[in-house]
Amino acid sequence: MGIVDPQDSVQLYLRELRTGDRDNAFHFLIESDPSIVPLLIDEFRRETDTKFRGEILKVIGEFRLPETVPFFAQRLFDGFWKTALDALVMQASPGAVDALARARERTSGSTSVRTRPRHPTNRWDDAK
Repeated sequence: MGIVDPQDSVQLYLRELRTGDRDNAFHFLIESDPSIVPLLIDEFRRETDTKFRGEILKVIGEFRLPETVPFFAQRLFDGFWKTALDALVMQASPGAVDALARARERTSGSTSVRTRPRHPTNRWDDAK
């Protein structure tokens, strides 16, 4: 039995994630060596299907690698904000917290950010 090329494995399991046994493919990918993350990021950038790009992001987020913080910080502003937010929150690292704070500052003056109206029972509003 020969050595399996990580690129070949990533391609195989991304095909499975797209059209086959999604659950098995997802778990294989997230249990793989973290060295595949740059390959997954490359695939994310090449992929044209928005929904599938989101699936690739979920896989990358499961690795919780500090070096992916800038990548996820960018995703907060290109249509993948929820998946990127989830990935940054899962990391709970100082870098992730900084990225979230910078994103909040960037959007605080934007009209595209929706805020909930203040209600007397919403105590979290008082924490600002």
